[in-house]
Amino acid sequence: MVPLFSAVMIFKDPPVSFFEEAIESILAQTREEWELIFVDDGTRDGSDAVARHFAAAHPERIRMLTHPGGENRGMSASRNLGIASARGEFVCFLDADDVWLPDKLERQHALLVAHPEVVATFSPALLWWSWDEKPASPDVVQTVVVPPGVVAPPSFVPLILAHPASSPTTGSVMIRRSHVAATCFENAFRSMHEDMVFWVKTASRHALHYAPDVVFKYRQHPRGSVVRAFADGSFAQARREFLTWAARYLADIGADRATRRAARVALRREFGLVAQAQKLARRIVRRLRRGLA
Repeated sequence: MVPLFSAVMIFKDPPVSFFEEAIESILAQTREEWELIFVDDGTRDGSDAVARHFAAAHPERIRMLTHPGGENRGMSASRNLGIASARGEFVCFLDADDVWLPDKLERQHALLVAHPEVVATFSPALLWWSWDEKPASPDVVQTVVVPPGVVAPPSFVPLILAHPASSPTTGSVMIRRSHVAATCFENAFRSMHEDMVFWVKTASRHALHYAPDVVFKYRQHPRGSVVRAFADGSFAQARREFLTWAARYLADIGADRATRRAARVALRREFGLVAQAQKLARRIVRRLRRGLA
């Protein structure tokens, strides 16, 4: 049977308990017409055995892909590999440390059926601290700066450039495979902002749908890629590279003046404040470490 939904889960050395919980959240979906495509992005700690176990237990629904030679090629290339293998009409993503709510597929499929004019629907993420017995913060629903409903292009682009925390998280999205296969992620963005690159490419040309109900829990923990980037000081450079790319891309596709200007304004505004952002990042990391002590 050809699946209706393709779930792509990339992973590289995830904590095993997080990985298993992520997989179980797919197995628990109220809609059962799914396939799960694992993409191993160069795991070295043996956690690929978790993926192989589930694939062996569900061979008709779960597959595992690797890059040639078991290479680490980054998040974008790994997502693209999974997309290229997807058979479902709709594609979703789940990282190996996060969790879907049980009716995620059911609710988002209904929205895409009701709105054939959009290429994707997304919801706010729950910033999930309470997975830990001693959470460093209360759970918080992501703030998204658009009203519910259809978001016409390119109106969302200036908003996510100015308010990056409002950008759709990959785990909260369902996309038509016809669109995601044609648009793809940019392989040059290996570990940071690969999702925002995709949303700039998508929202600049296509309508999206925003539904305010949470369908996805985004685990907050010290091994998360954003936390690590803040801790090692690489976040600011990655952000600069993304905004520079966005300015160039929007100019190349002939985006309207206001949309092109949004990228330039974000560059000027944010990189006079790099030192302040790094100080804030250090405080966040300290909070996380105290919460897990």
